[in-house]
Amino acid sequence: MNRLRAHCLILIQCFVLLGAVPAFSEEFSGKVVSVSDGDALSVMRNGKSKKVRLKGIDCPEQGQAFSRAAKRFVSDVAFKKEVTVQGM
Repeated sequence: MNRLRAHCLILIQCFVLLGAVPAFSEEFSGKVVSVSDGDALSVMRNGKSKKVRLKGIDCPEQGQAFSRAAKRFVSDVAFKKEVTVQGM
């Protein structure tokens, strides 16, 4: 489990350094209001929740091994935090 946590930490650091890729290509900041799984979350923008997929991150989907651990890790790191999203 420590190895999984270390890998997830590296991925989250990449997310912080590289940003995330929304459906549009601009930068905005907002609060993370939900975490769908280990590689997708929703961020508030102009009063609306926008789904954001993390660039370069591929975590197990719901029902797959370690999906709960990945989602929990991203939630611990990002949920209710202010983040900056950078599009490509």
